[in-house]
Amino acid sequence: MRATFLLLALLFASLPAGRASAGENEITWPLPWKAGTTLVYDKTTVTDKQAKGISKIRNYSDTTTISIVQARDDGFLQRWTSHDIRTDSPGASPAELAIEREAVQRMSAIPLDVQLDGQGLFVRIANLGELQPIYREVLRLGMELGIARSTAQIADAAQREQAIAKARAATVPTLERMASEAVLNNLVAPQPLSYNYFAVGGMVPGQVYEIEDLGENPLGGEPYPMLGSVLVNADPADPRFLIAEWKIVLHPQKSAPLLWAAVEKLTGTPFPAELRQGLPRQINVHTELSVRIERATGIVQRLRRVETRQIQDNREVKTTTLELRR
Repeated sequence: MRATFLLLALLFASLPAGRASAGENEITWPLPWKAGTTLVYDKTTVTDKQAKGISKIRNYSDTTTISIVQARDDGFLQRWTSHDIRTDSPGASPAELAIEREAVQRMSAIPLDVQLDGQGLFVRIANLGELQPIYREVLRLGMELGIARSTAQIADAAQREQAIAKARAATVPTLERMASEAVLNNLVAPQPLSYNYFAVGGMVPGQVYEIEDLGENPLGGEPYPMLGSVLVNADPADPRFLIAEWKIVLHPQKSAPLLWAAVEKLTGTPFPAELRQGLPRQINVHTELSVRIERATGIVQRLRRVETRQIQDNREVKTTTLELRR
């Protein structure tokens, strides 16, 4: 079971690295960024985790402000800040809620700085080093909660303390790997990467671009093979706007050996044989992105990203929406 949960933690989708040039029929739109530009969005995220028929829902909402704090010919520094944060996790224990509040408070205290190139395309998260110590502490608190639960039934106080000490020592390697900047990057980068992916366009309306991509392996192994498509069309409800869509799926057969190798590296133990044999048939990992863009300004009006990760009967669906405030 631990291996399954670790697989779900490692599964993610990275956006395609680039697009082929579409020629004379391609459409473009302006880049909205200049120093001082500020856009405000209402953000919601609903995470539905299901295991053995039991569903846990986590609701999150905030006000997200996206601003340009630096503009040069070779790129931009885009800053994401979160305000008015609200969370709701029905059925969670008081201890789980306390850790969730602590995590949200600590992680949102530092803005997310995003480096863009001169065309407005995502390059990297510029301040991972500031976020990483906070993220590590949040992970540690979560692991402490798990250790406390697993040892709570030990009646003898001395034996319980020994069990806690042993469990803490055993989790140190996993904590260090899961708290790395590479893993943290895969948690915080997808949203700004998605938001900036279409930049100034350069695609033929109605033409589907089939893509083969490689998803970054946060533990330093071979990248994960992915298949997907990109499409842009005029909004049928209002031609002043465009609907840009992107879909990508993790290749189950080619990625399975890489996934179990990652778990073995993370835990230091062999991947369970019973999971290894059937893993390719039990992986369902895909991401769908839809972005509504104002053609005259290039400003994203709405973004909806749905991430699905499933192994066996463990399934997680995370839906994030950004709506531009008027």
